Amino acid sequence: MKIALYWNSLKIIVTLNLIISSVFASPISKNIELIGFEVNPSEIVSKKLYSKKDKSCNPTALFNSLILSNAEIGQEFLSKLGNGNKKNKYNNFLSYAQKVAPHLYADGMASTEAYLALNEINADANEKLGLQPTSFHRSPKENQDKFLHRIHEYIKHSIERGFPPVVSIHGFYSYFDEETKQYGQKQGGAHALTITAVQKSIADKNHSFIIELLDPDDGLIFNAMISNSSYEKHYGSMINVGFNPLTGEELASWSANIDRASPYLHVSIGDIPLGNNSNDRGFWSRHLLLLKFGLGIFNHSLYD
Repeated sequence: MKIALYWNSLKIIVTLNLIISSVFASPISKNIELIGFEVNPSEIVSKKLYSKKDKSCNPTALFNSLILSNAEIGQEFLSKLGNGNKKNKYNNFLSYAQKVAPHLYADGMASTEAYLALNEINADANEKLGLQPTSFHRSPKENQDKFLHRIHEYIKHSIERGFPPVVSIHGFYSYFDEETKQYGQKQGGAHALTITAVQKSIADKNHSFIIELLDPDDGLIFNAMISNSSYEKHYGSMINVGFNPLTGEELASWSANIDRASPYLHVSIGDIPLGNNSNDRGFWSRHLLLLKFGLGIFNHSLYD
């Protein structure tokens, strides 16, 4: 049962008796509140209807974020995209995206490049609003629970400030290194989506939270669970560095086969496109999904 409440541009959804299954426990009943944005299907765009470009998920997700954001934020950028209809504004936005990422339709677009596209449209607004790409990696000083709560607060802060953040989910697959005779993980594809709602609060003992995602490919909305990991000594050479996506500055590193849990949060979600690199390897390439990057109005004072 869902009860939707509205406050300014925010939507608060109260879901009663939601059943959540866990790998480590029997299904349990919880009362979950999501806070987020009302999505009108007639107002958003999707790649399949408007672009048909294989690699344009990041700018499409970002354009939808601007549409869904509060009027002040959205108009700071949308007003600079001409006086035409939604399709014309979207095509103009893709032109800005391709200007900073000429490889957009061949290789996709990174969160940093999406940020630069916003700068091309209205640099003053971008600076004033505090939109910036952020690597969602764990600090070596953070334990898993503190890390989970920090990322949750990042997402919630952006939504409460009126901007639904764009996030990148990356898929990893297992491989065996013949040279080292060890198993590891390699990155396959990636996909950008808009977070339209997030669980309002999480208890200290919780190891996960719920988000609502808008897929830029077809405009569908679905839920995902974000959780931390207690796995140890298992990632091999999957990830060897955390970095600032704006400067490239190395912030933290993880060596192969050391006693540390995941530097990123796990995503439990249905089937999503992850690019040709993963699709041509089949379902097993989606062995692991990680929440790696975000673009939003984040409270970086939470970073320790």
